Amino acid sequence: MPKATQRRDQPESELERFYSIIIASPQSDRRLKIKDICDLLDDADFWSEEFFDKAADAQKHSRARQLIRLLKDEADNFPLFASIRSVDEDGKIERLYKPVNKFTKEDYHQQAADWSDRSNYDLKMCVGLNRRYFKKYSEQLEFQFEFDIRLPKAK
Repeated sequence: MPKATQRRDQPESELERFYSIIIASPQSDRRLKIKDICDLLDDADFWSEEFFDKAADAQKHSRARQLIRLLKDEADNFPLFASIRSVDEDGKIERLYKPVNKFTKEDYHQQAADWSDRSNYDLKMCVGLNRRYFKKYSEQLEFQFEFDIRLPKAK
C-alpha cells in the first residue's frame, strides 16, 4: 500500500483494509461516487459495531457543520461563522465555532493562519498532481489562479 497519512483516531489496519477493498475493486479504474465507495465497503462487511455506535453522532455533527457553512452574509456572501482551532485538555486539536462578527484580533489572526495553511496544502496538491501528470503524459497541467489579497492603501 502506498504511504498513507495516518490520523490518530484511525488504526492503520482499518486504513489498509479500506485501501485493499477499494483498489481491488474492478471499478477502481473509473471515478466513483462516495455512495459507490460505501457500497463496496458494505459488500466487504467493512463497518464495525463501534462504527455504527458512533455513526448517529457523527451524522449530526456533519449536518450541523453543513448548516453552519450555509449561513452567509447577504451583502458579500461571506460566511457568518468560522471555526477556530483549539487544543483540548487531552492535547487534541478541536474546532470551535464562532460568529465572525464577534471575532477578536486573535481570532482573525488564527483564521488567517488556518487559511494560509489550507492554501499551502492546496498548492502542494496542485504541484503533486502536475508532477504525476507530467510523469505519465510528458506535459504539464494548466492551473488558473486569479487572486490578489492585497487591499488598497489607505489615503
